Amino acid sequence: MRFTLILIFSIISFIVASHVIDIQTRNDVTKIPVSIKSTPINIEQLVINKSISVVPDIFLDNPKETPYLFEGKRDSIKVPDDITREQAELLLYAYMVAKKDGHRDPSVLQGIIWQESRAGGYPGYEVAGDEFGLPVGKRYYGVAQIKVAAARDVFKRFPKDFPEVNWKRTTDEEIIVLLITDKKFNIRVASKYLWMLGHNERKKYKRPTNFAITAYNRGIGNARKIDYNKWHYTVAVNRYRRGFISHFNKENDLQ
Repeated sequence: MRFTLILIFSIISFIVASHVIDIQTRNDVTKIPVSIKSTPINIEQLVINKSISVVPDIFLDNPKETPYLFEGKRDSIKVPDDITREQAELLLYAYMVAKKDGHRDPSVLQGIIWQESRAGGYPGYEVAGDEFGLPVGKRYYGVAQIKVAAARDVFKRFPKDFPEVNWKRTTDEEIIVLLITDKKFNIRVASKYLWMLGHNERKKYKRPTNFAITAYNRGIGNARKIDYNKWHYTVAVNRYRRGFISHFNKENDLQ
């Protein structure tokens, strides 16, 4: 009898202890560091839901960093009534980046990020292509809707401009995190990618602006097969450039 009571008490104690551990585990699950490289997690959803505790600090924006390449603009920016301050800041930042990168017309990059995501204003802009069944590596990410493959091309061509990544060793998941969480990084990649599309470095000539815009949307090979001056994406980007964005740039003394 005594042995039976001891056995029953031991079983009850084990069940209670297991239940407590289970509760503690579930309550603390978000605090457990997760390795992006080795764990099969839905990295897109983690980032979009701002579960940043699983993202290494190296991938997070420096909150002390100015959103502009040149100081002095933040307090004087003029924001149109129908867009947010963040959208205005990103448009201004895109202009500054494109100008620094030597684009003939910085408003092209501004027009592209407006067409792609309304400069971060579209709901769910962080990831596109999943609704069409595209695999993770083939989807489009962030304010400029950059693919991982395009980003790698940029990192390979301009390694000194992106010291935070390595085009060979940085994983797709790590690139995706950066493209989604760091809007300025995304715009910098887009600027370099657009520059590459607008230049044939092997034959040393510049391609037409409308060709580069169309190639951004369709790829260089497809841009050669269509009337890139009339492509609907290119027409839309140019409409924004010559309308809303032109007015925005004038209001902010960028032209």
